[in-house]
Amino acid sequence: MIGISAEEYRIALLKSRIIENDTYRSILVAQYAAPSGKVTANQISKLLNFNHWGTVNLRYGEIGHKISNALGVLPPKRNDGKYWWWNILSDGKQTDQGFIWTLWPTLAQALE
Repeated sequence: MIGISAEEYRIALLKSRIIENDTYRSILVAQYAAPSGKVTANQISKLLNFNHWGTVNLRYGEIGHKISNALGVLPPKRNDGKYWWWNILSDGKQTDQGFIWTLWPTLAQALE
Protein backbone atom coordinates (compact mmCIF):
# COMPACT_ATOMS: atom_id res chain seq x y z
CA MET A 1 0.00 0.00 0.00
CA ILE A 2 1.31 3.41 -0.97
CA GLY A 3 -0.24 5.21 2.02
CA ILE A 4 -1.95 8.10 0.25
CA SER A 5 -5.16 9.32 1.88
CA ALA A 6 -8.38 10.02 -0.01
CA GLU A 7 -7.96 13.74 0.69
CA GLU A 8 -4.39 13.68 -0.65
CA TYR A 9 -5.63 11.96 -3.81
CA ARG A 10 -8.38 14.59 -4.20
CA ILE A 11 -5.82 17.37 -3.92
CA ALA A 12 -3.46 15.66 -6.38
CA LEU A 13 -6.24 15.01 -8.92
CA LEU A 14 -7.07 18.72 -8.90
CA LYS A 15 -3.50 20.03 -8.69
CA SER A 16 -2.28 17.82 -11.55
CA ARG A 17 -5.40 18.59 -13.62
CA ILE A 18 -5.94 14.87 -14.27
CA ILE A 19 -9.70 15.19 -13.96
CA GLU A 20 -9.69 17.82 -16.72
CA ASN A 21 -8.14 15.36 -19.19
CA ASP A 22 -10.84 13.27 -20.87
CA THR A 23 -8.59 10.26 -21.46
CA TYR A 24 -7.18 10.18 -17.94
CA ARG A 25 -10.58 10.69 -16.38
CA SER A 26 -12.14 7.96 -18.57
CA ILE A 27 -9.46 5.46 -17.58
CA LEU A 28 -9.94 6.14 -13.86
CA VAL A 29 -13.74 6.02 -14.14
CA ALA A 30 -13.54 2.71 -16.02
CA GLN A 31 -11.44 1.17 -13.28
CA TYR A 32 -13.60 2.65 -10.53
CA ALA A 33 -16.69 1.12 -12.18
CA ALA A 34 -15.09 -2.33 -12.49
CA PRO A 35 -16.00 -4.93 -9.85
CA SER A 36 -13.78 -4.30 -6.81
CA GLY A 37 -11.76 -1.85 -8.93
CA LYS A 38 -10.00 -4.78 -10.62
CA VAL A 39 -9.21 -4.40 -14.30
CA THR A 40 -6.58 -5.03 -16.96
CA ALA A 41 -5.27 -2.51 -19.48
CA ASN A 42 -6.80 -4.68 -22.21
CA GLN A 43 -10.25 -4.51 -20.60
CA ILE A 44 -10.06 -0.72 -20.34
CA SER A 45 -8.79 -0.41 -23.91
CA LYS A 46 -11.76 -2.39 -25.23
CA LEU A 47 -14.23 -0.43 -23.10
CA LEU A 48 -12.85 2.92 -24.26
CA ASN A 49 -12.30 1.81 -27.89
CA PHE A 50 -8.53 2.24 -27.94
CA ASN A 51 -6.68 0.35 -30.65
CA HIS A 52 -4.26 -1.35 -28.24
CA TRP A 53 -3.90 -1.95 -24.51
CA GLY A 54 -0.47 -0.30 -24.65
CA THR A 55 -2.14 3.11 -24.92
CA VAL A 56 -3.95 2.52 -21.63
CA ASN A 57 -0.79 1.18 -20.02
CA LEU A 58 1.13 4.32 -21.05
CA ARG A 59 -1.59 6.72 -19.91
CA TYR A 60 -2.05 4.84 -16.63
CA GLY A 61 1.62 5.33 -15.85
CA GLU A 62 1.34 9.00 -16.75
CA ILE A 63 -1.56 9.43 -14.32
CA GLY A 64 0.44 7.79 -11.55
CA HIS A 65 3.49 9.92 -12.34
CA LYS A 66 1.42 13.13 -12.24
CA ILE A 67 -0.08 12.22 -8.87
CA SER A 68 3.37 11.29 -7.60
CA ASN A 69 4.72 14.68 -8.65
CA ALA A 70 1.76 16.53 -7.13
CA LEU A 71 2.25 14.82 -3.77
CA GLY A 72 6.00 14.27 -3.70
CA VAL A 73 5.47 10.54 -3.13
CA LEU A 74 7.43 7.91 -5.04
CA PRO A 75 6.27 4.38 -5.86
CA PRO A 76 8.49 1.31 -5.56
CA LYS A 77 11.22 0.74 -8.15
CA ARG A 78 11.51 -2.15 -10.55
CA ASN A 79 14.67 -4.25 -10.68
CA ASP A 80 16.01 -2.00 -13.45
CA GLY A 81 15.64 1.08 -11.23
CA LYS A 82 12.63 2.55 -13.02
CA TYR A 83 9.54 3.42 -11.01
CA TRP A 84 6.26 1.52 -11.05
CA TRP A 85 4.15 4.65 -11.65
CA TRP A 86 0.99 2.54 -11.87
CA ASN A 87 1.51 1.57 -8.23
CA ILE A 88 0.51 5.09 -7.16
CA LEU A 89 -3.00 4.17 -8.40
CA SER A 90 -3.28 0.44 -7.76
CA ASP A 91 -1.94 -2.76 -6.43
CA GLY A 92 -1.23 -5.22 -9.21
CA LYS A 93 -0.40 -8.78 -10.09
CA GLN A 94 0.15 -10.95 -13.12
CA THR A 95 -2.59 -13.52 -13.80
CA ASP A 96 -3.68 -15.76 -16.67
CA GLN A 97 -5.99 -12.89 -17.74
CA GLY A 98 -3.10 -10.44 -17.85
CA PHE A 99 -1.78 -7.93 -15.36
CA ILE A 100 -4.66 -6.92 -13.09
CA TRP A 101 -4.70 -3.53 -11.42
CA THR A 102 -6.70 -3.23 -8.18
CA LEU A 103 -7.59 0.38 -7.39
CA TRP A 104 -6.36 1.55 -3.99
CA PRO A 105 -9.41 2.04 -1.73
CA THR A 106 -8.42 5.59 -0.85
CA LEU A 107 -8.22 6.54 -4.53
CA ALA A 108 -11.67 5.01 -5.04
CA GLN A 109 -12.94 7.21 -2.19
CA ALA A 110 -11.37 10.27 -3.80
CA LEU A 111 -13.13 9.48 -7.09
CA GLU A 112 -16.58 9.24 -5.47
